[in-house]
Amino acid sequence: MSITYFPENLFYELLWMSWNASWHTVNFRHNGSKYDIEKDEKRFEEHAQNFCQLGTQLVGLSEKVLEEIKWGTWRAAWHAANIKSLDPKYFIIDAKNDLEEFNGHFERVDKSGELNSNLVHHIKFMCFDLAFYCVHKRKNNIQDKKEMSDSAIRHSLKICPIIYENNLRELLNLELNPHAKKFEYNDPLMRELIVSIQELINHLEKNDSKDSEQELVDKAIQKINNEDARSLKDKIKDAFVEGSLAGIDKATDNIIGATVVGVIRGFRGQ
Repeated sequence: MSITYFPENLFYELLWMSWNASWHTVNFRHNGSKYDIEKDEKRFEEHAQNFCQLGTQLVGLSEKVLEEIKWGTWRAAWHAANIKSLDPKYFIIDAKNDLEEFNGHFERVDKSGELNSNLVHHIKFMCFDLAFYCVHKRKNNIQDKKEMSDSAIRHSLKICPIIYENNLRELLNLELNPHAKKFEYNDPLMRELIVSIQELINHLEKNDSKDSEQELVDKAIQKINNEDARSLKDKIKDAFVEGSLAGIDKATDNIIGATVVGVIRGFRGQ
């Protein structure tokens, strides 16, 4: 069965991978400092490595598909930087080639069948719009910058339904949407989920559990899948998951798994 949504931590690695690729290319084409150019490339590689590891561990994606997404984000960044460079006529052929390669990467991801086609679409255009947002921000094109950031946010919310819009806007230093809800940890549903997971982890830690993150994720999902907690999983489905019934259980488990990892790392001080 193909993946319908990304867990939260996998989404954020995708986001920062695309963000750093975009700022690397913008700095390269728009007279950024050598320090910023190198820093953003290094961060791109770090997030790409995390993205590929988590993509395999959390949702079982193949190395080939994860690499295609990685280099798709890279090509989106170069296309935007070249087509909107200070003197684009010198880079028009590069921009055309970048666009062709960008499309090719995501066509191969879609053909793999490992991700739902809608998810591929939203990943592709989140990266594309984020790349153009970074260029317009550097060039101070206020209206274009807003259009690209709003579009990138819309695609992001389809990639990971557990993300709250204004949390994401704050993270990227974007103007908040007065009509959008901000995630708070006193949200009753999330508190119920987190408390349930914390109880399990507390029990395992007290018994000197050496379980890995993935083993704890599996145990938490198993616990929340039992009859006593069925209503909690149903609430998560109703609140966060859209789409066909075939993908709902997997997407809900992804949401639970992402929350488990966050709780584990907070508990263990990582």
